Amino acid sequence: MELYRKSKRDDKNELREVNWRKFVTNSTLPPKLPQEYFSLPVELEQSRIFRFLERNDIVLTRRVVEVGDGRFCLDYIWESDYLQVIQRKNELSLICEFANLAKGEFSITLIHDHRRFSLSKKIGLRIRRS
Repeated sequence: MELYRKSKRDDKNELREVNWRKFVTNSTLPPKLPQEYFSLPVELEQSRIFRFLERNDIVLTRRVVEVGDGRFCLDYIWESDYLQVIQRKNELSLICEFANLAKGEFSITLIHDHRRFSLSKKIGLRIRRS
């Protein structure tokens, strides 16, 4: 079962959207897998999106999620106020830049908690090894 919908922006920068309520489940316990499998390379951990979130004191939640068929991914989730348009625009441009950096090694998916992305209060990145 494919969980990802292709958007118009998919061809440009490998950014796809997933509806948060449909596909993100609240798992009670994380799977017992090696931590190295879910660690990002240093250049991705020090990318501009994570520095931007740290600089703005945004609480970043990290969790491991099973997406089915024995596949797992790493989610980074944070609160984002949709009324702060410039900050949201900066976040999206940094997410696109992160997706381009991770191209080939990781599959990056944008996740959100409202069916209309522009109204979502929680956004994040779903990172899965390709």
